[in-house]
Amino acid sequence: MTWEELERNGLKVLAGKYEASAGADPPGYLFVSLRGSQNNNQTEVDVIKITKLDLNERNLLCEYDILTSDISAIMAQTLILTVVLSEFYDDYFDDKAEGR
Repeated sequence: MTWEELERNGLKVLAGKYEASAGADPPGYLFVSLRGSQNNNQTEVDVIKITKLDLNERNLLCEYDILTSDISAIMAQTLILTVVLSEFYDDYFDDKAEGR
């Protein structure tokens, strides 16, 4: 799904509640996590595991697993576009891949 399709559908995710990180266990994966709350003694919770992010010519392939039942496929795609590609990678792939 492209960024334009997500915007056209009016889907909004509170991306500020989520963050991306490179996994140390296991190494090589990326994770999207729901930020913990220090006020409520909550730890962060991994909600998406990205197992493959591969640029092939002008196509960016992303394979991922949804780790919690409260994340839908469309929400996962939105989080990957915003939290991973825009924030974590600082829009690095914007001029390298088509369809954003």
